[in-house]
Amino acid sequence: MIKVNLLPYRERKKKDLWKRQIFVASATFGAFLLIIATLHGYIYFNVNGLERDVKAAEGRLKELNKLAAEFNSVKADKDLLAKKIEVINNLEKSRTDVVLLLNEVARTIPPGQVWLVLLAETGSNLRIDGIARDNLAVAVFMNNLERSALIKSVDLSASKQDKIANTKVQKFVLDCSLKKG
Repeated sequence: MIKVNLLPYRERKKKDLWKRQIFVASATFGAFLLIIATLHGYIYFNVNGLERDVKAAEGRLKELNKLAAEFNSVKADKDLLAKKIEVINNLEKSRTDVVLLLNEVARTIPPGQVWLVLLAETGSNLRIDGIARDNLAVAVFMNNLERSALIKSVDLSASKQDKIANTKVQKFVLDCSLKKG
């Protein structure tokens, strides 16, 4: 006798296979979602940490910029003070030079023959504008200046005859080089 199994075992196998495939697909999809959620959380917390670090760095940068501005201000004040001190030291060193120069020029003037109108010192140059009785008085004055210990050379820049109170006089301009040091 032939036995016939009327139970639908193939359909049951198919159903079991579908259930397993759905379960595997669901488990895979769930694992995929879990991995995505984990990666998203990891990236989210890293980004938040980096944003906090950026904010902290920006705050520190502001503090450092304030300190740099204060430093630059102090440095500028220091440079200005150094320049002022240098000017004061130069004035202190050369304050007696002017007195000595004026004394030397006054000593070399031929009395009653030469009168000074202008005396101007610029660095190591001295300009003397004056009036003399004649050319001989100008020449004597120039020779006296050249023999001076403070004056290196004397050049006659201009000389012209003029009248003052109906008296002929010689106006002159001398350029002198000073010995410095």
